[in-house]
Amino acid sequence: MNVVPEQTAHGNWSTYSKVSMSGFGTCSIVVVYNKHGFLASNISAGTDLEKDAMNKLCTTYPSIKSTVFENQEVKVLILCEQMNIAKGGLMRSAVERILPTEITVRYYDAPSFLGTSSMTPGCEFSIGPGVNGFNAVLKGANGNSAKPLTEPTGVLKCP
Repeated sequence: MNVVPEQTAHGNWSTYSKVSMSGFGTCSIVVVYNKHGFLASNISAGTDLEKDAMNKLCTTYPSIKSTVFENQEVKVLILCEQMNIAKGGLMRSAVERILPTEITVRYYDAPSFLGTSSMTPGCEFSIGPGVNGFNAVLKGANGNSAKPLTEPTGVLKCP
């Protein structure tokens, strides 16, 4: 499943092997996940857009907690453009309402595709279940992978 900017989506891993998000350069993403499913939001920059997206995510969660997450604990991954460090903290505060067991906030560095003639996204993010947990990857438009998101620190440079 591909979640484009301004979209929030959810599903079960039995139906989707991974969830991808594109449109990077100005977007942030938030993924709530566990071994059963996910709730993902691809958020374009803009205070009102971000507030609306976070409200939608946090109000959707209770209605799908039993069907998507089977009432089990969840984790949250937040990925923001490095110039939006303050937004990562605000998003973290918002998702604390759903009481996840872990919140990871990471930052990426990618060229903005806005205002270019091609409007081609510079990066694509994907997450899905793997052999030992979850695989989270940030790829450049050229298909090269950045440092895995399992690395605990550092800004991810989109290749």
